[in-house]
Amino acid sequence: MFNTILLAGSSSAEVPNYNLEITVASNTTNFNVLATAQGLGFDNSLTIDRTITLTINNWVEIYSGFQTGALQQNTTLAVINNGSIFGLDGTTGSNGSNGGAGFTGVIYSTVTGGSATHSWINNGNLHGGRGGGGSGGRTTTFFDDGDSGGFCSAPTNTGTAGAAGGFGGTGGTGSFSGASNPDDIADCLVFNPGTGGAGGAAIRWQGRTVSFTNNGSVSGSIIA
Repeated sequence: MFNTILLAGSSSAEVPNYNLEITVASNTTNFNVLATAQGLGFDNSLTIDRTITLTINNWVEIYSGFQTGALQQNTTLAVINNGSIFGLDGTTGSNGSNGGAGFTGVIYSTVTGGSATHSWINNGNLHGGRGGGGSGGRTTTFFDDGDSGGFCSAPTNTGTAGAAGGFGGTGGTGSFSGASNPDDIADCLVFNPGTGGAGGAAIRWQGRTVSFTNNGSVSGSIIA
């Protein structure tokens, strides 16, 4: 028995306790397969062999990642991605801190064991989150006292934060302000520039067996 549910449209009145088809037809965030299926009446406690077929339509964008949720071990997940999935970007560093790491685009957390095998056909785009740029460095200004000495005081000079990385890429390291005299930075240093955060993985299979066919693009690592 198959029931088709369009997330952007109407749903079947019949409760889908067995096989289920889901179509993602509009942009969404933090997509979770199990939570979506249960919202449509899917009983995750059944131990029989079943299949959830999930199609992401053309031009649909899923932000802040895609997770399977802990699907019962005999439930097979078959995904056909025609859209784009984006992991959450890392944060930009501040006050001398490093940029935050980007987050994973697709995470499998289905229960291990059982008879289920999974498949993913990627006709679209899978992007790990962009690593955040590191904080700009900060110095105070050196003032010569005219007697072979000097002191550091306001105004402060804050450099430029590093740029975010590309999808799945490492962010840039921050820099000192061009208004600072490099010779005086050691004496007038408030904090060093931060380094860029690591890019997020495109996919984490987390030990699951998944047949992956890539006809599209993948930005970021694929971690078994």
